Amino acid sequence: MINVTFTPQGKLVDGSVGKPVVYTFKAAPVAPPGGYPYSDPNGGGRTTLGADWPYHSTNFNDLPLGRYTLTVTATLPDGSKRPLKLGLTDGDVEHDSVTVRWVPWDDFNPASYSGGGIRQVKVYVRD
Repeated sequence: MINVTFTPQGKLVDGSVGKPVVYTFKAAPVAPPGGYPYSDPNGGGRTTLGADWPYHSTNFNDLPLGRYTLTVTATLPDGSKRPLKLGLTDGDVEHDSVTVRWVPWDDFNPASYSGGGIRQVKVYVRD
């Protein structure tokens, strides 16, 4: 299992006190039958959060706006927990946690997208 935890840093954007939000995922095998379309058929050392997700990633929707400390933990087959490394760029995935904050999407064009106006944040995770 993979636990993704967003812990608020102070009050949310509306002034309320936030609570930690935890998302739990079942980890897919490192080497599913037939491999992944973009990787070595043996898995290439990757464990993915979900074998059926496009690009082996997910979006977190409906998270209250605020600044968060993000941590990710894997529960191993023996029941022990292992923190995973994180980064905000694919070349710097060496941190125990990262700060996630929401900022306006500078190039947002309401004519081509519905709702929102918040820039997407990408977080990279590794073991």
